[in-house]
Amino acid sequence: MSQNLPDRGELALSSVLGLLGTRGPVEGADIARALNVSPATVTQVTKGLLARGLVLELDNAPSQGGRPGRLLGLSFQRMGALGA
Repeated sequence: MSQNLPDRGELALSSVLGLLGTRGPVEGADIARALNVSPATVTQVTKGLLARGLVLELDNAPSQGGRPGRLLGLSFQRMGALGA
């Protein structure tokens, strides 16, 4: 394997940020489907992004009978750091 490729965690992190940047607020389950990763991977990545202040938990997503999910969105206070 090439040493220039990002590891799986870095790829998932940048993919989640990219998805939120292009689609706006998205529920975690929808992120998992869009990126073809497990919900557990999304949870792990978003916990780190939340801790860094890059992502915010927004309102509850509409429920379709199950537990309502939380919408995740980019923190616009940190956008300068993302653009650098």
